[in-house]
Amino acid sequence: EVLDPALLRPGRFDRQVEIPLPNQAERAAILKVHANEKHLGPDLDLDAVARGTPGFSGADLANLLNEAAIVAVRHDRDVISASDIDEARDRIVLGRRDASNALLPEEKHSVAVHETGHALVAVLSEHADPVAKITILPAGRALGVTEQLPLDERHLYPESYLRDSLAIRLGGRASEILVLGEASTGAASDLGGATELAVHMVRDWGLSPRLGPIGYGDQGPNYLGGAQLQSRPYSEGTQLAIDEEVSRLLAEAEERARSLLSANRDVLDAVVAGLLEQETMSGDELMEIVRRIIGSRASTTSPA
Repeated sequence: EVLDPALLRPGRFDRQVEIPLPNQAERAAILKVHANEKHLGPDLDLDAVARGTPGFSGADLANLLNEAAIVAVRHDRDVISASDIDEARDRIVLGRRDASNALLPEEKHSVAVHETGHALVAVLSEHADPVAKITILPAGRALGVTEQLPLDERHLYPESYLRDSLAIRLGGRASEILVLGEASTGAASDLGGATELAVHMVRDWGLSPRLGPIGYGDQGPNYLGGAQLQSRPYSEGTQLAIDEEVSRLLAEAEERARSLLSANRDVLDAVVAGLLEQETMSGDELMEIVRRIIGSRASTTSPA
């Protein structure tokens, strides 16, 4: 994309071979090849590993198993367990954990509140992907992570899924405001990702009732300065409407997240306490807390 398009005219390079990233079934087959000479524990399901590695190439998958083997050796074990795979994946995706970036007690509480907000909004959203793990252990530039894994690989994303995704991204900030009384700089990447998604919804995918079914996708190749040198295919008035619609979507998503968390404050507090105690929580442990408290609440309010 950084070369002159003339290089791709007929007669220059007549055949282009594109190698896409492997899908879930292909990742499982690749993992089985690379796991051939490794000792795997009985709790390790390669199909589950394939589901948890969307976007990984064949080389990434080989590196994942090698890293997991190193983790197992460091723990003085001769078999690779599911926990070794999880630790290796976090190391590859997030970066290495370092004792030097340990959080202060008040920061640790803030991160627990933030990540619980993401996770709880995801659990309470009908169209969201399941939560696989929450952790408040810093790794790389991330102070904490809420990991969601789709049940199936998606190729199309309905508007309901996208709106839930916006609320989940802003759930951390909404949780901080609800519990701590103010937001923090920890929401920077969430705000960037949510804004980018909302811009696509309004500008590219026709999901704004105000602008209607119009798409203004990126125009032309990204070279010689990229988007900065490209003129917009719409007026300044349309740009203003896009900005206002993006702001509306983000405000509605944050209000929805705040409403869900406020209505389930008892669950929020319980998950925060659990995270502070054990630092990492699986999706099953999260759901156990949610079901227990919501079930208890329902039985208390039901008529005798």
